[in-house]
Amino acid sequence: MHHSVSGWRSLFRSAESFSEQIYPGEPFPSTGQDRVCLLCQQQFDSGSVERLQRFRDFLVDRTQAKASEAEAKLKAKRLEFGALITPTQTEIIQSLAELIATSPQMEELSKLISTFCLQAERMRLSVSEGDCPNSALDAGLPDKIQEAIAGLDLRRAALERESLDSDALIELSNEHSEILDRKVCAEALPGLKERLRILRKIRDLRKCKSQCATTAISRKSSALRDAHLTEDFASHLKKEIEFLGLGYLPIKVEGRSAKGASYIGAALSKTGRDSNSRILSEGEFRGLALACFLAEVTTIPGRDGIVIDDPVSSLDHLHVEQIALRLVKEAEKRQQVIVFTHDLGFYYALWVAASEAQVPVLRNWIYRDGSKGFGKVAFDDGPWQVKKVKERYKFLEVMLQDMPDQATSFPPENLERTEAFYSKLRETWERLVEECLLNDVVGRFQPGVSTQSLKGVNVSDEDYKRVFFAMKRASEFSGHDRAAGRIPQVRTIDEMRNDLGELWSYERELRARREALERQRRALEVPPKADVSVPGARERSMA
Repeated sequence: MHHSVSGWRSLFRSAESFSEQIYPGEPFPSTGQDRVCLLCQQQFDSGSVERLQRFRDFLVDRTQAKASEAEAKLKAKRLEFGALITPTQTEIIQSLAELIATSPQMEELSKLISTFCLQAERMRLSVSEGDCPNSALDAGLPDKIQEAIAGLDLRRAALERESLDSDALIELSNEHSEILDRKVCAEALPGLKERLRILRKIRDLRKCKSQCATTAISRKSSALRDAHLTEDFASHLKKEIEFLGLGYLPIKVEGRSAKGASYIGAALSKTGRDSNSRILSEGEFRGLALACFLAEVTTIPGRDGIVIDDPVSSLDHLHVEQIALRLVKEAEKRQQVIVFTHDLGFYYALWVAASEAQVPVLRNWIYRDGSKGFGKVAFDDGPWQVKKVKERYKFLEVMLQDMPDQATSFPPENLERTEAFYSKLRETWERLVEECLLNDVVGRFQPGVSTQSLKGVNVSDEDYKRVFFAMKRASEFSGHDRAAGRIPQVRTIDEMRNDLGELWSYERELRARREALERQRRALEVPPKADVSVPGARERSMA
C-alpha cells in the first residue's frame, strides 16, 4: 500500500506540473468546460470531478502527515544530538597522557581523536542551530581505536608473563611501598616529631624514677608519722570512740608506708585477716569511720565546715543518739556542719540534740518531683512525717487553693483529689491528738515518755466526740477498703475547707486550754502555804 500511494503521488505531482504549463493560472485539477483529466485523458463529468477532488485531498493530507512526522523526528534527533558532550582537546590529552608516552603511534591516535571530537563538536553546534553540515566524520577512527586496544591487550599479556618470576618486579614493589611510607611520614612529620619528643621525655623520667628508691622516703615518713601523728591521732580517736559508745571494740591505731606514701588508720586487734567491714556490723563500721574522720579533722586548726553523708545505718539504732550529740557538739565550734540522711529517726534525734544545745539548725528537704522526675530542695522544710499540725494545716490550705474547679473536671479526678485531701486531713487529726490533745506526752521518734507534759492534758467526753466524728468523716475517703456498691459523694471544696477549719479551730481551743491547765497544775507541783496564825486570835483582837 505504501509503494502504491507513493506511485500515485508521483503521477499526481507530474499531472499537476503539466497542468500549470497548459492551464496557467488555474488551480489543479482544472475542471472547466472542455477540460479532460490529465491522468486518464477522459472528459470530466460531475462524478469524476468529485472523485478527483477527493483523491487530491487524500494525497495532500498524507503528504502533510508525512511531513509533520518527519519534522518531529528531525526535531527529536536534533535535541538528542545537541545533548551530546564531546571532550575537549585538553581533557583528551590528560586522559591519554600515559598512552601517549608509550609510543608515537599512540600520540598520532590521540591527535586523530582530538580532531574527531573537534569536528563532532562543530557538527553538534551546527545541527543545534538548524543547519545541515556538509562535512563527514572520520568513519575509520573506531577501527583504528580497536586496533590500538588490541595492541595494548597483547602488550599487557606479555608484561604479565614476564612478571610471574621477575625479581625486578619484587624490587620495584618494595621500592613503591617504601616511597608510599615516606610520603605518609612526610605528611605526618610534625606530629611524629612531637610524639618522639614525648617518648624521649618519658624514657628519661623513667630512668630518673628507677634511680629514686622509696625505701628511705618511707622510712623517714614512718618516723615522722610516729613522732608527730600517731600518738595525737590515737588520743583523739580514743575520745571519739568512747563518746560514740564504741569503747567495747578492741581498737588499735596502725600506720604503714608504701612507696614513699604514709597511711594511718584504725584497726581491730584480731588474729585473722578479715577486713573490719566483714567483722563489724554496718552501724559499728560507720561509727568507727565517723570516729576516725572526726579525730582527723579535730587536729586540723580552723573552723572550716564539714559535710557528712548518712552517718548512721538504718540496720543499727544503738548509736544514733551518740552520733547526733557528737555532730551537734562539732557544730558548736564550726561555721557549719552539713548532714545528709534518709533516716527519720536520726533526723529527729539530731533535731532534739540541737534544740537542747541551742545550736541553730536549717532544715532542707531533698525530694524527687514525680511529675518531672528531677530532684528538688525544699528550703527550711521537712517531709510530711515530721511536720507539726500548724505546718500541715498550711499544706492543706495550699492543697485546696490548687484544686481546679470541680464543675470543669471529670468525676473520677474529683474523687481522687478528695481522697488525697482527706487522707492528709486524717493524718493531721492523728498528729493533733499526739501533739495538742496529749501535749506530746508520747510522740513518734521520741525515745521516752514526757511525763512533765501531763500538766497540760485533759481529755473530756466532748474531746472524744469531736475527734471521733472528725476521724469518721475523713475515714470515709481514706484508710479503709470501700464496699463495691457504696460510692461516696464527692465533697465540694467549700465542705473540705469547713472540715479543715474545724481542725484549726479545735487546735487553737486546745492550745488555750493547755495553757490554762498548765498554770492551774503548776500550783500542784509545790506544797500549799501553811497558815501559822493562832485560831481565834483575830476575833479577840477585833473585840
